Amino acid sequence: MPVVHATAIVLALSGLLAITAVLVPVIGLRRHTRISLLVSLLGALLASTVIVAEAAAPLTQGEPSFVWRVIATDYFLAMAHMLEGAPYPFFWTPHWVFWVGRLTPLIPVGGMLAVAAGYPARRMTGRTGVVMMVLGSGAILAYAAAGMYAALATWQGVGL
Repeated sequence: MPVVHATAIVLALSGLLAITAVLVPVIGLRRHTRISLLVSLLGALLASTVIVAEAAAPLTQGEPSFVWRVIATDYFLAMAHMLEGAPYPFFWTPHWVFWVGRLTPLIPVGGMLAVAAGYPARRMTGRTGVVMMVLGSGAILAYAAAGMYAALATWQGVGL
């Protein structure tokens, strides 16, 4: 349950941050399409960089391919531990998994920024804004699907 709660909190706060950045009159990205495009590009870059780093980390550590499923679950357990103090299997997971897993909340933050800031930018740029929105949506969906898988594969911080 802590994994579901942490996943939902990060998604909700990421959405609020992105909507605030676009709609609040003080920041007002919807009026400035060039800056909005830059924010959308940076959001998509942030989300994709974290996804690539989390996917490449097991390769750099020489982990066999059959443990990748467990490592993805451990990333979400590390995020839940960082955000809520939920249990984390420190005794039987490699040390690097915890530190890489703490980057997981940056995926929906970047994805939501790419989608929210890409919407006003699509008027000026056309395809580029739409591509950023698609990349951001893919990152959000991948995060949500992996979070639900991690919630189903664990019970109170212990893998099933």
